[in-house]
Amino acid sequence: MVANVSPVAVNVAGLTRQPVVDRDQKLFAYKVMARSGSAELFRRIDPTSEPSVASGSAGRSSVGAAPLDVASDTMLSLQHLSANRSFIVGIDRDQLLNRTYLSMPSSSTVLETPAPDQMDAEFIQACVGVREAGYRLVLDDIIVDRRAQPLLEHIDMLNVEFPALADDQHRRIVEAATRFGFSAIADAVDTQDDFQRAIELGYSHCHGRYYCKPRRRAPGKLQASQVIYLQLLHEVNSPQFSLDDVEALIRQDVALTVRLLQYLNSPAFGLRTNVTSIRHALAVLGHRPLRQWLTLISVSELSRGKPEVLLITSLVRAKFCEAICKSVANDQVAAEAFLTGMLSLLDAILDQPMNEILSSLSLTESIRRSLLDRESSTGVLIDLIQSLEEADWRWMAALSFQMGLDEQLIFNSYESAILWTTTILGHLSSAN
Repeated sequence: MVANVSPVAVNVAGLTRQPVVDRDQKLFAYKVMARSGSAELFRRIDPTSEPSVASGSAGRSSVGAAPLDVASDTMLSLQHLSANRSFIVGIDRDQLLNRTYLSMPSSSTVLETPAPDQMDAEFIQACVGVREAGYRLVLDDIIVDRRAQPLLEHIDMLNVEFPALADDQHRRIVEAATRFGFSAIADAVDTQDDFQRAIELGYSHCHGRYYCKPRRRAPGKLQASQVIYLQLLHEVNSPQFSLDDVEALIRQDVALTVRLLQYLNSPAFGLRTNVTSIRHALAVLGHRPLRQWLTLISVSELSRGKPEVLLITSLVRAKFCEAICKSVANDQVAAEAFLTGMLSLLDAILDQPMNEILSSLSLTESIRRSLLDRESSTGVLIDLIQSLEEADWRWMAALSFQMGLDEQLIFNSYESAILWTTTILGHLSSAN
């Protein structure tokens, strides 16, 4: 395995996450979703989510407390999935009125609630109470018109289903955001073109899977640094791993040599001796760990200048696929699964068709099939992690049944992969 830094994770609530980025594509927060819905998520943390207050009141109910182990495990999972960032959780009207959210930390919790069918004083007062308690509030699914104005000055963000509206409607929303002082989130932004259009129209944040898609551009040559890292990927993943060829390639770029040694001497390895060369690293680590680390470093370097969430997603996929295979197969299969997950977004990283990229890499036929058409068992694992990323619970259930996997294993492996990724990114950052 690459590095044994993953704490044991218990994703008791069946949680997943999706990134929300700002206009510079920097991570703002993670939207966290529970398979059983937000109401059940709040009940796991604090069962006062059950409506039990009189109409017109905003006090909390006093239903019995959730078991401490379930409540603490659920909060820990939320912290793990948010990776020390803010997290956005859905909350319904009753939970808003009952102030169930008070069981969440105000410093990191952003509450998202649907707009009411009819604007009323009780709902507006509940929204005022959210912000008075130190939380941020996102309003979802609202038509910005005169009737909504009494509420707009009491929210922090407005979530807008971007593809559903015309440009003139988007402009009215952005104008209202400027006038009332809230931020506008373009939701369901699933293409690079939509992201650019949302930014041009004035949206400050975006939520969607656009970053996983290659940008459309005229065919052109890759940058010299990208060519070197692709060649490195080719060499380290060839069936006949040639250390001489790897060293010769790395020596072409002095900066590359320095950076690789910085990575290899970072705390992620916990080595007792200072590594002075790639050959020395091989003697200390062995072929398989060195191959995985050089692959990870290459993908990390290829991702420079791309959204941070793209590298994060690649790392999570790699570790998730490895963890599942370690549970049901062996280390050799797990190593191949790790590589498949790591390379699964290489087309978005390089803005090149996957088949063209793979033609320049030395990979097994199984990995090629996994990346191109998902026909191998490892390819199905990519589909599985993608179903989690998209919170497509039916697809996830169908795939887990097909593979004979326990769903709790899936959620736990996903959370552990996120923990590992958070740790690795910290080490990579300190090595730069």
